[in-house]
Amino acid sequence: MNLSLTPEIEKWVNERVKTGRYTGASELVREAIRRLMDYELVQEAARGKIEAAIDEAHASIQRGEGLTPEEFERRHQQRKAEHLKKKPAKAA
Repeated sequence: MNLSLTPEIEKWVNERVKTGRYTGASELVREAIRRLMDYELVQEAARGKIEAAIDEAHASIQRGEGLTPEEFERRHQQRKAEHLKKKPAKAA
């Protein structure tokens, strides 16, 4: 496999290799790809959790368990007030 890099990226890769942390550009690129793969797995898992939460929320609404707009606003204001109580006061 051959890769084409922009001059800016090639310069960055070469600078990192010169630090001695990597034995060559190939090692750096492999490490970068492994990290990207890990990142994508985490993102996929997070997306799955969000989608499951949305599905559950939708199902609860379908069962008539949703909040009225008034109840939602009341809870929101309550959480906001609790959050503000926890914030440390700014020094004068």
